[in-house]
Amino acid sequence: MNQTSCSTSLPKVLFQEENLPSIPTVALEILRLSKDPTVSVEDLGEVISSDPALSAKILKLANSSLYRRGDEITTLPKAAVLLGLKTVKLMALSFSLTRNVERDSADSDSDYDLEEYWRHSLTLGVSARALARRVGSQRDDEAFLCGLLSYIGQMVMAQSLEEYNEVLDHATTMLPTSELEFEILNFNFHQVGGALLTNWGLPSIIALTVSHWGHEDLQEYVGNEQELQLCQIMKVANCASNVICELEKGQALKELHDCSNEFFGLGGEQIEEFLVNLQQDVQETAQLLNLDLSETDDYTSIVEDARSQMVQISLNTALDLEATTNRQRELEKEKQELELKAYTDKLTGIDNRESFEGFLHDTIRGHLTRNRPPYLGLLILDVDHFKKFNDTHGHLVGDDVLKLVSKSLVHCVRETDMAARFGGEEFVVLLPGTKEEALERVAERIRLNIEQTKYVTKEGETLSVTVSLGGVFCDAIYSTEQGEDLIKLADDCLYEAKNAGRNQWLIKKIELEKV
Repeated sequence: MNQTSCSTSLPKVLFQEENLPSIPTVALEILRLSKDPTVSVEDLGEVISSDPALSAKILKLANSSLYRRGDEITTLPKAAVLLGLKTVKLMALSFSLTRNVERDSADSDSDYDLEEYWRHSLTLGVSARALARRVGSQRDDEAFLCGLLSYIGQMVMAQSLEEYNEVLDHATTMLPTSELEFEILNFNFHQVGGALLTNWGLPSIIALTVSHWGHEDLQEYVGNEQELQLCQIMKVANCASNVICELEKGQALKELHDCSNEFFGLGGEQIEEFLVNLQQDVQETAQLLNLDLSETDDYTSIVEDARSQMVQISLNTALDLEATTNRQRELEKEKQELELKAYTDKLTGIDNRESFEGFLHDTIRGHLTRNRPPYLGLLILDVDHFKKFNDTHGHLVGDDVLKLVSKSLVHCVRETDMAARFGGEEFVVLLPGTKEEALERVAERIRLNIEQTKYVTKEGETLSVTVSLGGVFCDAIYSTEQGEDLIKLADDCLYEAKNAGRNQWLIKKIELEKV
């Protein structure tokens, strides 16, 4: 799925001035200075001081638990020195842009949940900054700004596109996912946000990270190690934000465990401790940004709830897997039973004609590919005077006679041979790798075994059952089609044995034509 972030491939309505959050003059000046490599803290301080509200926020940030190292900071120059040039630039941008975005979005009549937007954005930004510091990244301020602005493209879409109502109607999460957006609109908030931030002139690493971190395979889309690490931080931070903000906390926690371990080797206890410790940072940053969000549960309780849900999900998954496995076994058993029925003679329980013909075909192929010995024996037999059993004693007795013959056949042949009911009172035996003398011994064993097995009717009458057999033996075969020749020639031998007086066998060695 190619989700390009180029603004030229996105609807132009998204970038019309009336649909975009405005950029304050101070933010534009900070962006201009950011491109000047010779800019100093004093230069930035002069710009910031022109906005009293922004100056107050920078002072408040310098005195927050995130940065304060000693006495209270009371002047903007001291705050700028403490925070450093990069932090002052990025945090001033964050405060300035957030103020204008919040004011502009408040006038929207969209059904988009702005409170959830700000809750997610703030939590994502704080999580990204905290995670960056934890893994030793020097991009903690960039991570914060990326998090704070990651969902701005979604807010713009919700306010600019009527089609976005369909996304909101289908969403099952507090904020629609990028996957759902792409499915319905063929683009998503990552692309829109990345293009918007690029158009605004924000540092390229911010715009690219916002555009790329949602991709499944980051290696495919990210060009350098710094951006890759920042995207990984954002992906893990988004999972952390979902644990705090979304309803399905168990699934979010599982994804957080998997993602944080894959990218940064953080274990379950480490990442859960990280989550709990976010609460003070989120509350303090919300105050800095003047974001009035409704109260949330204590983060310790949230993590405990998420852990319980995750355990339940694991149990349900295990149960579902077990049920699926059992069902697959049942289906496989049913399939095997159906296949067995399809290739088994219903009356006698031995293989039927279809099964025999398949075995004959495979056996000949084995001979042709030299995977089996060249010798091949085939016997055909039928019950002598079978019609008399049916006419004199009834068809049930006739069925019992056929069962008796089947039992004897199975008893007299090897596991590598196949005995099958060919039709009516006629049976067939295929003996791969059997020489002529051995085929004769098998034929006699079958004849004698059946002759010596007496059948007693319910009335107590003892019936004698005999069979006649015809067989052929060959030591070379040249085509699978010659299987029919073997059957016909064996059948000819059977009729000769019957005409000679029955209860006997006749076997001939044959030479098949080369084809």
